Amino acid sequence: MTFYQELQLNQAGSKNLLKKSETVKEKSYHILVYLVKIAVTMAFCFLFVTIFSILFGNENSIVGVVVLLCLMVFRNADLGIHTGQSTMLLALFFVIMTVCPHLANQFSPVLGMLLNIAALAVLILFGCHNPFMFNQSTLVLGYLLLYGYDVTGKSYQMRLVGMALGAALTCFVFYRNHKNRTYKRNLKDLIQEFDITSSRTKWQICQILCVPIVLCIAELCNMPRAMWAGIAAMSAILPFMEDMHYRVRKRIVGNIAGVICFTVLYFLLPSSIYAYIGILGGIGVGLSAQYGWQAVFNTFGALAIAAETYGLQGAVSLRVIQNVFGVVFALAFCVIFYWFMSKKRKVRRPYMQSEVNQEENLNRIITVPNLLSFFRLCLIPVIIWSYCVKKNPLLAGEILLLSGLTDLADGYIARRFHMISNLGKILDPVADKLTQAAMLICLFTRFPHMLLLIVIMAGKELYMAVSGCLVIRKTGKVHGADWHGKIVTFLLYGTAAVHIIWFHITPMVSDLLIGLCAIMMVISVALYIIQNTRTLKGETV
Repeated sequence: MTFYQELQLNQAGSKNLLKKSETVKEKSYHILVYLVKIAVTMAFCFLFVTIFSILFGNENSIVGVVVLLCLMVFRNADLGIHTGQSTMLLALFFVIMTVCPHLANQFSPVLGMLLNIAALAVLILFGCHNPFMFNQSTLVLGYLLLYGYDVTGKSYQMRLVGMALGAALTCFVFYRNHKNRTYKRNLKDLIQEFDITSSRTKWQICQILCVPIVLCIAELCNMPRAMWAGIAAMSAILPFMEDMHYRVRKRIVGNIAGVICFTVLYFLLPSSIYAYIGILGGIGVGLSAQYGWQAVFNTFGALAIAAETYGLQGAVSLRVIQNVFGVVFALAFCVIFYWFMSKKRKVRRPYMQSEVNQEENLNRIITVPNLLSFFRLCLIPVIIWSYCVKKNPLLAGEILLLSGLTDLADGYIARRFHMISNLGKILDPVADKLTQAAMLICLFTRFPHMLLLIVIMAGKELYMAVSGCLVIRKTGKVHGADWHGKIVTFLLYGTAAVHIIWFHITPMVSDLLIGLCAIMMVISVALYIIQNTRTLKGETV
């Protein structure tokens, strides 16, 4: 093996060579190569982050850290599916890490928690096909770092550019390194593997829920550096409970030991080199093979940054409290979560087994489309709060766009992957109508003519509720929205988007759009009346 080839080995490979060394000379050589590799890696990391800081500002140096993490992980790791689809998913992950942490910081802790749950759901469910590869740890860590070091104004605009560059670099490196590999699985398989009864899905859901809840509690308690608690919780949630107990113990002991070591160095070293304690911690992490020692040295970098803002005593107190709270809460949450899930009756997955009849398939409750519809319901109060309380129409428009994209996604997934269910046929239109009602009510505060659409919608939905119950009672089937109902939905979303984005819209254009929506809504009601009347009379529609 050449010197260069040995430099390419990962940490485990280098450690293995050291163990197999038969002579002192051979062992010394491998130690030298190992130290050179660490020095080169540290120099590259320092240079990479420095370049990002110069290009996009010191407040966006964290962008360099996140991009570097993704590059170093995904140059070797994969998502287990077709390379082209994996590359598109990586681009989507960068969009989520760029937009969602910033939006969540604009909301109250509870509303921010809901957005964080949705964002982490995408990162974890689609970014971790193999729990033992821990791809999701890189993505969630990047998300939490950007959440904790959020910026606004021009700095955020620079962050958008920096993350776009990072996405392009990561996707390029990933595709180049994986394009010749053959994968039998694709995105469809990832979606179909979502199974609430499987150990992997339970572990994923546990992480999706626990980390945002930890962040929310820390923020409600007004604890600075809430991301520390989130990172601690994320690191503690492992697929097996025995490993979690080990990780929690090592995290707590390692952080306390790291705090003690940092404090000693803080008093022994001159203030001019405090910043280099973090670099020392990075070298220590590179030399550490066990999680406990990694926890010790990880503390150095975090405290070196926090001490500048909160002082030594404040930084140390926050570090210990946040980490102990994060890992202990995560352990308790997982114990309760797994206990609750064990009480649920295990059912077979209809859409994965051909012998299960269509009736059982329709009666499924927990499916990806239904979860997306539920998420849209959770976005409704966020839209109202953004427009009416925060007085931020642009933010409301961004959330409305997210809701609309989610609406398209749940319909496509339900049809494409045979996840249509009776609950989904009800939940999807309910989410649509409530979102539309929320939009119209918000816009009514500025555009009085929106009252016309509100009145027509109220009458239409009242009729649909009554006639729909009668149709279900007679036929025993739940019918989804027809083509004209979908056109009404499209027009309402479009009208709302124009009124939100075009803040000073002219009265003529506003009235024209409102009139067009009103006409189409009346036509849709008439068609539904004809259809439901024929159904109730027993005629073929």
